[in-house]
Amino acid sequence: MKLPLATLFVAALPKAVSAVGQSSTIRGRLLNGPKLVTVWNNGSPKKKFPLSLCEGDCDKDKDCEDDLVCFTRDGIEEVPGCTHEGMAGDDYCTDRPYPTYLAMRKKNGGNPKKGETLGLCEGDCDDDDDCQEGLVCFKRKELDPVRGCDGKGTWSKDYCVLPEPTCENQADLFSFPKESSTCRGQIETVYFAGDEVCGPQWLADLVTTTSQTEERLSFEFAKTLNVDSIVLSDDSCSENIAVTTHFLGLVPGSSTRFGGELNATNEYSTSPMVSIDGECISALGVYAECSAEVAALNFCVPPTDRTLLMVPDSIAERVILFDEFDGSLVDKCFIDGNDDGFDRPVNAISVNDEVWISDQNADAIFRYTQNGVFVGILDEVLDEITGLGKGKTNGLENIRGIEFVEGQLYVTNGLPTTRVVVFRDGVNVGFFETSKVQDVLSFGGELYVTNNDNNADAINVYTMDGENSVLVRNIAQSDGKTSFDFLQQMTLRKSTGTLLVGGFSTPRGIYEFAPDGTILNTFREGAIVRAAYELGNGKILWSSGDGSAVLDISDDSETDVYSVTGDLNFRPSVQYIEPIMFTGL
Repeated sequence: MKLPLATLFVAALPKAVSAVGQSSTIRGRLLNGPKLVTVWNNGSPKKKFPLSLCEGDCDKDKDCEDDLVCFTRDGIEEVPGCTHEGMAGDDYCTDRPYPTYLAMRKKNGGNPKKGETLGLCEGDCDDDDDCQEGLVCFKRKELDPVRGCDGKGTWSKDYCVLPEPTCENQADLFSFPKESSTCRGQIETVYFAGDEVCGPQWLADLVTTTSQTEERLSFEFAKTLNVDSIVLSDDSCSENIAVTTHFLGLVPGSSTRFGGELNATNEYSTSPMVSIDGECISALGVYAECSAEVAALNFCVPPTDRTLLMVPDSIAERVILFDEFDGSLVDKCFIDGNDDGFDRPVNAISVNDEVWISDQNADAIFRYTQNGVFVGILDEVLDEITGLGKGKTNGLENIRGIEFVEGQLYVTNGLPTTRVVVFRDGVNVGFFETSKVQDVLSFGGELYVTNNDNNADAINVYTMDGENSVLVRNIAQSDGKTSFDFLQQMTLRKSTGTLLVGGFSTPRGIYEFAPDGTILNTFREGAIVRAAYELGNGKILWSSGDGSAVLDISDDSETDVYSVTGDLNFRPSVQYIEPIMFTGL
């Protein structure tokens, strides 16, 4: 189920009124100045032509004297620089109202002299060489509209215009560095050239324009994304635009679709780039009371310049990203598996250029790109009749920790018998039996496995031989009462070469084991811990059913980074912690 549509309401602030020869106005019309006068029409009588300022009825610019243009209209539209309504439907000569209004060069029969070139929306051109640098000659028939220009112009005459927008010639408009006060990753931009969506291919592929009008105002995303800001292209709006964002979804101060309905309204008055700070959005809409459309969307995506930590939240059904150095929250919805079949995601690991995630209840290994785009189910079970996938991985039931090493995936499996199932080249190739297993870790060329049989908890060591792995030794054992009980994930503490292990049941806490199984330290005693990971700054990020926190073991101080006791409005269930280095989005 996708998040509800996010909607932006855009309204233009009052403009300063300006017009040629203006002294005062009422309802947008001049109160004094030249009066519209119909002298004659259709070029007759010839002695009345060319027409002067505010005289009509003209049919083409040549009917007007000097550099005046024939301002065309359908009714009694205001003619810039002139007063009164004139004759309905008549066209009048006036100064060119703005640079994108079609105008015919009067000298040399409407064609530029040798060495001269025509400007934007000027005619008559014969080829691109007649236009100024960067412009092209727009060929037309009769009074076909001229791209990017206003007015009807002269019958069958050609005008200089900007080239048809393409991803290539529009790129420089959006290549400038973008700053954000809220994005904890990096900004990537999707921009638009006509109907084409441009930008990093993986991101452009996720954005679909769904506008029902000519203006580009509404979008759908193929996955949940963090929208940092929008860039508006406003032709007639003032530079100050009042913007209100209103949507159901993740917004500053909220965390997931759970808890209260995450209904937020934020007002801004900046243009053309409007920061909306919208997290975890699957659709976006814009309503404008002026002729504005969205020229670009800026997204906050994971950074490529540092290692991050992936942590599944099995309540939100997402994979969260934290900074590997200090444990700070980077992305609340790097992967949103709600639409993909998540039921209880436990362990997300980096496998080559993908992310593989074990789900305890779905009995499946989910595959995603490093961009968080769903790829499929590993070795998916197929329906015998329809041949369609059943959303389950072959040979798995009640799974938890996983490890990928030397081209093989090891999966801890709880039912029907406890075992570690092995996958090679994406296919189930067998298993080796264990006691009641919780996690598996490659350490020192061997496989360390946590077992949590009742009153017989242990860390066992196996050879690393795929489905042929065998038990080598038992390095730690407990009756589940006087020492550790129900050990969860194991991680390597890099600074000491020891193991940090989550203790889920009493006696609870973060256990530090030597490679030989000796308990060296117990941190955060009494806490229900699923996983613990040493950060680059020496502190420890740990997870539980209440969220994630950073522990400073030097003084036992703690900081919530993703927690019901912090900013979250719901109680999460945060699982195992694994590093990832993005190779380039």
